[in-house]
Amino acid sequence: MLLQSLAKLIVTPGTNSTNIIPLSKIKISPAMLSHPPKPYKIAQRYTYYLHNQQFQSPIILDQNYNLLDGYITYLIAKMMGHKTVTVKFAK
Repeated sequence: MLLQSLAKLIVTPGTNSTNIIPLSKIKISPAMLSHPPKPYKIAQRYTYYLHNQQFQSPIILDQNYNLLDGYITYLIAKMMGHKTVTVKFAK
């Protein structure tokens, strides 16, 4: 339900539906850092990534590159050594 609500807010600059940015530009809030996802959720999303060669959920940022949603996707991208990721920006 949260993702459906966020999906209504998604916009991207320009005419592209996605944006590719350096992973290092994404800012993680102290609240997210202090409450890491449960290991089984990371394992589930990682398995999905391995089987499908794509992330299960998008990374959603505000205009200042603060992470709003997609923390597990961010963690998997970092773990896999990605230098860039596809993101969507919220209004």
